[in-house]
Amino acid sequence: MSLAIGSNVGRYEIRSLLGEGGMGRVYLAFDPSLRRRVAVKLLSGSELEQSQLLRFEQEAYAVSALNHPNILTIYEIGTTGGSPFIATEFIDGVTLRQHLRSTQIELREALNVAIQVGSALAAAHEARIIHRDIKPENIMVRPDGYIKVLDFGLAKLSQPGKATTDAEAETIRVLKSEPGLIMGTTRYMSPEQARGFEIDERTDIWSLGVLLFEMVAGNVPFDGSTRSDVMASILKIDPPPLSSVPGELQRIVKKTLRKDKQERYQSAKDLVIDLKNLLNDIDNRRQSDSGVEEQLSSVAILPFRNLTNDSAVQFYEFALADAVITELVRLRSLVVRPSSAIARYLDHTKDPLDAGRELKVDAILTASFLHAGSRVRVTAQLLDVTNGNILWGDRIDSEANDIITVQDIIAKRIVEGLQLTPGSDESISLAAHGSANFQAYQEYLRGRDRLGRYIYHTMAPPDVDAAINHFQRAIELDPKFALAHCALGGCYIQRVLKGAARLDDVVRARAAFDKGLAIDPHIVEARVYMVYVYSFQEEKQKARDAIANLRQEMPNDALVQWVSAVMYRLAGEYDKALKSYDRASALNPAAKIVTSWGRARVLLYQGRYDEALKELDQTRAEEPDHPFINGFHAQVLLVSGKPEIACELLHEVLVKHPHIDGLRPLFAEALSAVGKHEEARAQLTERVKEIACMDHDIPYWLATAYAMEGEKHEALAWLEKAISLGNENLPWFKTNPAWEGLHDEVRFRELMNELEVSRKQANS
Repeated sequence: MSLAIGSNVGRYEIRSLLGEGGMGRVYLAFDPSLRRRVAVKLLSGSELEQSQLLRFEQEAYAVSALNHPNILTIYEIGTTGGSPFIATEFIDGVTLRQHLRSTQIELREALNVAIQVGSALAAAHEARIIHRDIKPENIMVRPDGYIKVLDFGLAKLSQPGKATTDAEAETIRVLKSEPGLIMGTTRYMSPEQARGFEIDERTDIWSLGVLLFEMVAGNVPFDGSTRSDVMASILKIDPPPLSSVPGELQRIVKKTLRKDKQERYQSAKDLVIDLKNLLNDIDNRRQSDSGVEEQLSSVAILPFRNLTNDSAVQFYEFALADAVITELVRLRSLVVRPSSAIARYLDHTKDPLDAGRELKVDAILTASFLHAGSRVRVTAQLLDVTNGNILWGDRIDSEANDIITVQDIIAKRIVEGLQLTPGSDESISLAAHGSANFQAYQEYLRGRDRLGRYIYHTMAPPDVDAAINHFQRAIELDPKFALAHCALGGCYIQRVLKGAARLDDVVRARAAFDKGLAIDPHIVEARVYMVYVYSFQEEKQKARDAIANLRQEMPNDALVQWVSAVMYRLAGEYDKALKSYDRASALNPAAKIVTSWGRARVLLYQGRYDEALKELDQTRAEEPDHPFINGFHAQVLLVSGKPEIACELLHEVLVKHPHIDGLRPLFAEALSAVGKHEEARAQLTERVKEIACMDHDIPYWLATAYAMEGEKHEALAWLEKAISLGNENLPWFKTNPAWEGLHDEVRFRELMNELEVSRKQANS
């Protein structure tokens, strides 16, 4: 049943529809007697049995009697036209889920939210009411930061001496529940709730622990590709350690997530006390006159300055910093800005504190080196960005062939300066992870320098070719050099990602990563790149499992979040993709360019063309000649009805970057749209088809180009290839206007049905 604007529900005048979900529709209404806005929730009454309605009314009246400032106030329960409704206070705000998507919340705010939710639960538990569905969607955040807990629709009055079970509950959210049915939201369920066992107030404490973990880490502690995987994780796997937070918070979260409920907090009140004490400690430390603040947790390493301007060792500038970053990223307790963040400061003189503020870090390392004959002198300072204090500074003299020792000292001093305590499975030792062969290490550093220039500046084939040669020489000199093997694999994968792959690049990448990870399985960059390898070799489940594991282990790694966003985008999970892009950007503010074009692609799929163009216009102002920014800008223009401009833009891109053949199918689409069919077909070369077999996006673009040319067989064949390579972007496949003429094709319908089934299985 829907309500017309201006109609009445009881004494409430309906003003607008606010939303709808499993319980029914929610309207904004006006109460003329008390002159206030209210929310009216109209329930799907036709599906309710009388006993269910009576039970719901009993529970709702109990909740309305709580009168707690953090619990949504219920004004009235009644019926209209045979359908039950609830009138509640109207909250002018957003859900916590929406807030998390739009904002990277700070630790203090996360604690405040948890304290307010915990206080609401404590009041409910005293009245023997269990919420049973604590999650971000059921929490409202007002503009002033005030929290309201909504929807006790899954709650059930607990009886003294008797815990509740999911099998007993008959609620509004699950209208006709069967005995043993598991309700709630899987990722926030307690182990006992997931098993369908008896539950009590401690199941809400578990869910609040999951929520607190998510607010701090940016992802939930228990995840998986399917509902069964999530439940298995909840039941069997310990949550990953939280990075970059006080030890007391780690203890609190760990205690809320004990699988044995006897080991959890036994009351929400006790949990709130510990959270308040922690928040007070943080505030007291911030107000302390001693100058000693809360543990610093994020750092950036600026390129080392070459004081002698010796071109023979110029590669040290980026490569030395890159090597220290590679080592520090192993620590879960530290957020390290990646090499992509510091590449922009090469060849630029920038005040370190200004750079630290731009990079939004707590501390920044600035270093310079003098190279004379066989000696190297490195002068380094670790600065507190908030006050400019020197946390550590030193001058390190070394033989040039022992530069790895210098980097080791710097990495360890950063850990000491930030007062970090590495876990028992973590270690900082470039000597252990690098190579004892000086010449091999020199080749590795030269390779990292050229690869960095290829990725972050030139995208010129000579740079990546030179990097490959350096890494191969390093491996010849030291076959056990794990970092060199993995960096070599990175070169091949980067050529694929840049749309310039060679026929065997993916095979070569996998071979290199396999060798490197067999020697050192903890090289994060290689593990992330392996997600792409699995996908490109049609091992989709391996790719999903690998990125899910990395999200749990390394939630504060920008590359992990970036690849997570790509995988979510390919799965058609747009909200998750946007959140991961935003998380990647927060972890690496310098990555705004790449995250921006990633976001724009998702906005395109959602039909939000103006927002996509705005996103790309902003980045084009900073990088006017970037081929991918311009390429994706042209794609949005094409789909939004401006093919002529798209043609001009893509033509310019390919004139400047003729080796990026991966963009040619997009150019073909634009040419088809303006009637230049012969020119369009000319873009679909054998070279394009070759690289399309090693990527997930290019085969779909190729398929779309053939669809626009009316070649149905080729279009469907390449669409099938895209799907086999991990591109399962079902919403876009169904709404892309270029495919409207193929919607009635039997094979198209079969492919869409197969994806629908796969998607339902993944979410079941």
